[in-house]
Amino acid sequence: MIKNLLSSKSYFVLLWLLLLGGVMQANTIKEKIVGTQVSQYSLPSFGNENSSNTTSDGCTTVSGDVNCVISDFNCGSSYNYANNLVGGWDGYYAKFYDIGDYVTLKLEHTLSPGQILKIKWKQRDYNSSYYQSDSKMSISLSETGSSYNFLSNYTTSNTNAVFTTVTVDQPTRYIKIQNFNSISNPHLDFLVDGITYSNTTCPTTPIATCAGNLLSNPSFEDGFTGYTPWSSTTANIQSDWVNSGNKAVVLSSGGGFARYITDNLTIGSTYTFKAYAKIHGTIDAKYILKAKDSAGNVIGNESISIAKNSGYNLYTLSIVIPAGTTTLALVAQRDNDHGNVFLDDWCLTYQPPSSNPVVSCPGNLMANSSFENDFTGWAQWTPGSSAIQSTWVNSGAKAAKLTGTGGVAQSFHNLTPGQVYTLKAYGKIHGNVSSSIGLKVWNSDYTSVLDQQYSVIANNSGYNLYTVTLTIPAGGAHLEAFAWRNDSSSNTGTVFVDDFCLTKVNATITIVANNDTFSIPMGTTNTTSVLTNDTLNGNVATLTNVNITQVSTTNLGVTLDPATGLTSVAAGTPAGTYTINYKICDKTSTATCNNATVTVTVPSLSIDAVTETFPAINGTSGGTTATSVLLNDTLGTQAATLTNVNLTAITVPTGLTLNASGTITVAPNTPAGNYNVTYKICDKVNPANCDTVTSTVPVTAPAIVAVDDVYTILPGDTGIPNVLANDKLNGSSATLGNVNITQLSTTNSGVTLNPATGLISVATGTPAGIYTVNYRICDKVNPANCTTANAVVTVENSTEPDMTVKVSASAATYSAFNDIDTFYKVSNIGNGRATGRVTLTVMITAEAGDISFTLPQGWRLETQVGMVLTFVTNKSFAPSANDTIVVNYTSYGGFNANNAAVFNAIVSPGSGGETNTTNNAANEVIQRINN
Repeated sequence: MIKNLLSSKSYFVLLWLLLLGGVMQANTIKEKIVGTQVSQYSLPSFGNENSSNTTSDGCTTVSGDVNCVISDFNCGSSYNYANNLVGGWDGYYAKFYDIGDYVTLKLEHTLSPGQILKIKWKQRDYNSSYYQSDSKMSISLSETGSSYNFLSNYTTSNTNAVFTTVTVDQPTRYIKIQNFNSISNPHLDFLVDGITYSNTTCPTTPIATCAGNLLSNPSFEDGFTGYTPWSSTTANIQSDWVNSGNKAVVLSSGGGFARYITDNLTIGSTYTFKAYAKIHGTIDAKYILKAKDSAGNVIGNESISIAKNSGYNLYTLSIVIPAGTTTLALVAQRDNDHGNVFLDDWCLTYQPPSSNPVVSCPGNLMANSSFENDFTGWAQWTPGSSAIQSTWVNSGAKAAKLTGTGGVAQSFHNLTPGQVYTLKAYGKIHGNVSSSIGLKVWNSDYTSVLDQQYSVIANNSGYNLYTVTLTIPAGGAHLEAFAWRNDSSSNTGTVFVDDFCLTKVNATITIVANNDTFSIPMGTTNTTSVLTNDTLNGNVATLTNVNITQVSTTNLGVTLDPATGLTSVAAGTPAGTYTINYKICDKTSTATCNNATVTVTVPSLSIDAVTETFPAINGTSGGTTATSVLLNDTLGTQAATLTNVNLTAITVPTGLTLNASGTITVAPNTPAGNYNVTYKICDKVNPANCDTVTSTVPVTAPAIVAVDDVYTILPGDTGIPNVLANDKLNGSSATLGNVNITQLSTTNSGVTLNPATGLISVATGTPAGIYTVNYRICDKVNPANCTTANAVVTVENSTEPDMTVKVSASAATYSAFNDIDTFYKVSNIGNGRATGRVTLTVMITAEAGDISFTLPQGWRLETQVGMVLTFVTNKSFAPSANDTIVVNYTSYGGFNANNAAVFNAIVSPGSGGETNTTNNAANEVIQRINN
C-alpha cells in the first residue's frame, strides 16, 4: 500500500535518469514516455511534504490502470534535472507502503538490448525509524507490458543522489519501478527526467508549415517577437519540449500570453486558428479566440481545452468576425495548478464571406461607386491620405481608406438650379476621428462654395448608411460628392468608405436630340460628336449624362459609335448619301429618350493619274520599265495601287506593251523615239471615278561603230574579206542583216565596194598603188543611225606565180604498227599572186597501212585511189604564201621490196596560173627498222 506523507522528515528520493550509454555520437535522443501504469494495490500519490494537500504530479489519481503522457524529449537537448516529469526535487514525494508496490512507464519507442539505463535516486532522512542503509528498489523490463523480466535490485543512499548504471538485456517498451525494501513504509521521492540513448540518428523536426498563415514567427523561433506575454514568470521560451523547429513556449504558472491582430479584419469573414499544445500534469489550459471592439469589450469568443497529460496535439478554432470588431486576440492561458503547458506552431488563416455583392443603386450618377476599379473616376484631394484596401469593405472586393487629412470626391457639371440631389454612402471608423460624407456646390470658377451638406461618420463603428440631400442653388455650376477626414493630434482613427450612390430627385427631364449632317470620306471617322447639338435639361448632352444607341443605318459601312458619339465610314463604302437613326437616353432615367437622324455624305475620292517619263530603253535590245505607271498616281490621300484602282490601256504604240502590273515593255528592234502610252485609272469602289493620262517611254538607238580596214590586192581580185568584219552594232558584230552599206567614194574607179556583199574588188588592169574607199553603215532599224570608215587598198604589180611543194616527215625511220606524219608544204615562190585551182597529188609507196590527213582551211580531198590522194583548193596565194597538208601513215606490218616507205608529192602544172613547172615535185624516203 502507498500512502501520502504529510509531515514526515525522513524520506527517500528516487531520481530516475534513463540514459542510453555510448560515446560514438554527439547527438542523443530523449525518449517520449507515453503512459504510466500503477500498482494493482494502490496508486502512488504525490503530496506536498509541507502541507496537508494531496496533489497529482504526472498521473491522474484514480484506481486501476491509467494511461497519461508524462513527457517527450527533443533530439540532442541537454539533460536537465529541473525538467522533472514525476515528482522531483520540488517538495513533492511519493511513499511506497508495501513491498511490491510499483509504477510502470510506457515509452514511445522500443529500446534495443545493450542500451544503457542510468538511475539516479536518494533516500531522504525524514524519520530515522524508516531509514535503512540497504533500502532497495528494483527494475523489471517488458516489450509488450504483459510480462516483465526482473533486471536487478539497486541500493539507495541517504546522503547523496547516486547513479546506478544498468544495461538493457531485452527489447524494452515498458519499465517497472518497484519497492523491494525489507521493511515497509520507505519514504521515497522519485522523478523521471527521460531516457537518452546514442548511436541513433536524430530525427529531423522541421518547423511546421501553414499555407496562407497570417502570423509572423508562428513557431517562436524568434522568441516572443510579435507576441505579448502576460508575465515573464508565467511564459517563457524553451527548447526542450518542441513540436517542431528549435523553440516553443512553456507556461509554468497561472497566466498566459496572446497575439493581437488589428489589421486585415473583415466583418463576416471566418478566421481559423490552428496550434499545437501539450500538458505535463493535470493543469487546466486552453486556446481562446476573442473578437473585441474598440473599447476592448469582448464581442465574440471561441475556446478549446488542451488535453491533460498529453503529447503535442493539434487544436483548431474558428470565429466569424462580428460587426464592430477592431481586434482579434489569439490567447493561450492556464490555471495555477502544478505542471507545465507547452505551446508551438501557431497558424491563422482567413476565409472571406462566401458572397458579398456590390450594393446596387438604380440611376446612380457616380462611376466606380464601390471602388472596384480602385480610384478610377475619383479625385484624391491629398496625395497619400487615401488608399484602396480589400479588408474592410461594405460590399464587393474593395473600399477606400482615409488615414490622413484629405479625402476623395467625384465632380458633376452642367447643373440645373432647383434640381435636388441625394447622396447615399456607407462609412465606418476604427478609433476616433472627425470625418464626414457630403455634397458641395461651387460657382462656375470654383471660387465660392454656394452650399454644402454633409453627414458625420460615427466613431468606433461598423459600416452604416449615411444620406445627404442638396438642392442646386442659383449660380451652381459644379457639384462634388465627397468623403473627408480631418486630421489632428487627437484624431488617430482610420476611416473606411464604400458604395456611393448619387441620384437626382423628382427631376423634370427634358432631352432633345437634333439632326446632324456630315461629309465623311470613306475609311475615316469624323471628329464631331452627334451630341454637340443635343441637350439634356437645356445643357449640352454628354457621354456622362446620356447613353447613345444606334437604331438603324442605310449602309452597314456607315455607323455611329455609342461609346464616343462619333460617326465612321468604313473603307470600301461607295460614294453616296446615307442616314443613321440614333437615340439618346438620360442615364438617370433610362426611359427618357429622344431620336434624331445623322445624314452622312460619302464623297468620291480624288483620283489623279500623273504623267511619267521613264528612263530610256535601248530599242535594239528591248526591255521593261523598272516601275509602274501608277508610281505617282493617287486615290484620295493614298497611293493608287492595283488593289484600289483598275488600270486600262487607252493608246499603246506598236512595239510597246502596257503590262497588267503597270510596267511597260519595249520589244527588241523597236526604232528609237519617244513613245507615248495613254492609260486610265478608275476607283474600284466607284468605277465611274476615273482619270486619264499619257506617260512617255524614251527608246534609244544602239551604238554603231565602223572601223577602218587595210588590204593588199592584185588586179582582178574580188574576194577581199568583208569590210563589216570589224564593225559593231549595239556591241555585237555588224552584219548585212542589221546594217546597210553604202560606198561614199573611192580614189580609183577600179577599186570598188559591193554594198550587197561588203567585199572590195580590184578591176583587171588597175595600176599598182594605194587607194581609199570611203563607206558608211546604217542601222536598218534606225536608218539615220549611221557611221563611216575607210578601206585602204594596196594594189600590187601583176607578175607570174610559181607553185612548189616540199615533203618532210616527223621521223627518219619507222616500224611496223607505228604511225608517222608527213608534211606537204605548198608555196607560191613567184612574184605574182596565184589564183584559180591548185592541185596536189600524194603517192605513198610502202606496205599496206592506214592513212589519215589534216587539211588547211580552203583545201579538200578530191580523190583517193589506194595510197594515191589528190587534194585541191581555189585559194589565192600571194607571193610567199603557203599551206601545209599533214598525212598520217601507219604500217600494217607486212614487207615491201625496198624495206622503206617512199612519199611522193606533185603540184599539177598550171596550178594557180603558173607557167614554171620545174619545181613542182618532191619526195621523202623513210627507212623501216624492223622486218
